[in-house]
Amino acid sequence: MKAGNARATELDGADALLYDYTMRDSVGRLAIVRNGDDFITLDFFVDETRYTAADMKELDKILDSFNIQ
Repeated sequence: MKAGNARATELDGADALLYDYTMRDSVGRLAIVRNGDDFITLDFFVDETRYTAADMKELDKILDSFNIQ
């Protein structure tokens, strides 16, 4: 697995780190969210043979709509 540098951001008011990564057969983005004393992980990935740059934009839309309950 090859992971890029962490990017600090905020998801639904909670601190988060985002990592873009590539694996042998997929491309993805991992989000680690801290909400108080709890941690939430979100892993989005696409098969490498079907991956397009638009996929990451779609993942960003999903993360923007993320809601912690």
